[in-house]
Amino acid sequence: MVGYFEKEYLTIFVLDDNAPISGADRASSKIVGEDPADVIGHAKIPMKDLVHGASIHDWFAIRNNKRENVGLLEVKLAIMDVDLNYNTTSN
Repeated sequence: MVGYFEKEYLTIFVLDDNAPISGADRASSKIVGEDPADVIGHAKIPMKDLVHGASIHDWFAIRNNKRENVGLLEVKLAIMDVDLNYNTTSN
């Protein structure tokens, strides 16, 4: 799992809840078209800091399908052992 977290990103999609849901093909569950109206953009959060015992608390760019910055997303993420009620990160 350590190798996975060092290489992978958590992708968070930001949606417009006022837009009509028209970007998904219900039969195949695929995104249709280049820029669905209900998707504002996405942010990619590197997971490597979690491997080294640090939590993530930072701002990340939200980018649309054209890779243009359209906003910022604040992320606070830590790993916790619920059974032991112990926070495994340093923060």
